[in-house]
Amino acid sequence: DRSKFPTAADEYTPEQRRIIDARLAESTEDIRAGRLHGPFETHEEMVRFLHHHARKARGKVSTQPRAR
Repeated sequence: DRSKFPTAADEYTPEQRRIIDARLAESTEDIRAGRLHGPFETHEEMVRFLHHHARKARGKVSTQPRAR
């Protein structure tokens, strides 16, 4: 019976609860739109994914010196 478990319903102000609910709704939209990654079969697979995306995010490294 889940009614015996404690809840966090009274631990947040109404404003905090609205923020939490809005973020949960946003994350649900992301999941429905397919904007998520994983699940990964292994830790190594996840690390490869993260390293690949980190390289893409950094972009190409310029070989020309910076102008001063």
